[in-house]
Parts: sequence; C-alpha cells; structure tokens
Amino acid sequence: MRLIRPQGKPEVSAPTITRGRLLIGAPEGYAFVFCDLKHKLPPNDNKYPNLKLSPFVLLGPNDIPNQSDFEEALKDEFNVTDPEVLKSELQNSNPRVREMAKKWLSKIALKASVKP
Repeated sequence: MRLIRPQGKPEVSAPTITRGRLLIGAPEGYAFVFCDLKHKLPPNDNKYPNLKLSPFVLLGPNDIPNQSDFEEALKDEFNVTDPEVLKSELQNSNPRVREMAKKWLSKIALKASVKP
C-alpha cells in the first residue's frame, strides 16, 4: 500500500512510529511492515488479523498531505486500500485527509460502475 506522507517530509524508509502507535517502514512510500506497539503485537500477528492500515496513517491533524503521493496512490493499479478504512477517514480530524478520502472513495465507486 502506498502511504501519503506529510508535505515536505523525506522518504519514510527508516522505521517510524505513528501517532496511533504503529511501527511502519515505508521505502518509496509503500508500507512493507507494521507492528501494533499499543497492543504489543508483532507484524502479522494472528491475534489481530483485522488490523487494516490507512494510507493516511503518517498524517497528523494539522499536516498538509503530499499531493504527489496522493496522485500516485490514485493512479497505482496495485494500491489496494479497503474502502471501509477510507470511509473511516471521512471522520479524520484533518480536513485535508477527509477531502482526499472522499475523492478516493469517489474514484473507487466510479471504477466499480465501469466494470463490465
């Protein structure tokens, strides 16, 4: 999954701890491993199989999202983001994240309506 970084921030290739206490490595903007530090669970722990990562996990309430990350995520055919996760972002405290989630959901709906 491609992550949306804050504007002006470098690559998140070194492990980063998010505000939600997830440990993430994301070379070139793609999440490759995460660990739930809040619940002390390692990556892919079977006790927590429904942990779903938001593409906006690196953004705080006042961060400006990196627009090019967002545009790349929308274009990327392999960037699979759970629509339910995006729907939950409609309640995000960051208004820019809410707007981007709404656009992303619109694209998913449009794509679904065009399928044969």
